[in-house]
Amino acid sequence: MTGYKEIKLAAAAQNRTVSNYLETAARSFILEEKFVSDEEMSEILAYPEFDRNIKDALADIKKGRFKFVQ
Repeated sequence: MTGYKEIKLAAAAQNRTVSNYLETAARSFILEEKFVSDEEMSEILAYPEFDRNIKDALADIKKGRFKFVQ
């Protein structure tokens, strides 16, 4: 089965149009990627050098010591 047919079947199963199904899927993906769970945040904050690394990075940005990578 091709990608489009799979998407069309999934949309039909939820009584949605393909465009609505894709919009909803994209929105869900963005929200999942944008936020971290409490468990994940606890792991990040438990890293002993996290606070120092963030402060160093912000200082570098303020001093213009960065470059954009494409």
